[in-house]
Amino acid sequence: MARRHGVGPTQLVRRWVLERLRIERAAGSLASGPGGYEELESILRQRVLDTLMEQIPQAVEAAMQEVLDRADQERRAL
Repeated sequence: MARRHGVGPTQLVRRWVLERLRIERAAGSLASGPGGYEELESILRQRVLDTLMEQIPQAVEAAMQEVLDRADQERRAL
């Protein structure tokens, strides 16, 4: 999905979070909550980071496999 938008996964998730925060602020629902925007932003940032950290091993494995596949294709082409 990030590729379709021409950005990296982290940037896309950040956009989603920021857009959601803008929507919530416009609606006023965050203003009445304890801790305000800073606490919510901190919680969201931590959740995003946790999710991304969980995905790193799979992303690295996929990237390595792509490199190996390309090397095999180039070797066959020679």
